[in-house]
Amino acid sequence: MLQRAVEDEVTAFLGRARYERTLEARGSRNGNRPRQVQTAEGELKIQVPQIWGAAERFVSSMIPNGRTALRTRPLEALIIGGWVRGL
Repeated sequence: MLQRAVEDEVTAFLGRARYERTLEARGSRNGNRPRQVQTAEGELKIQVPQIWGAAERFVSSMIPNGRTALRTRPLEALIIGGWVRGL
């Protein structure tokens, strides 16, 4: 679920979906970088997409910028909200 949320953030940031070609695109994907997130259930490994050619740097609101992300309020809210919605 967290991986999907980060992918959706990148899609919104770029203004296009993965593999979609548009003139309004603000950059492009250039691989992934691994990130570790500490949760109550243990450590999760997710892939954060790297962005190339954008005027500004992409920083996920779910995962703080750093090598190992600890539990954060946005992450907790995302997980609780998903659980309440039955995801």
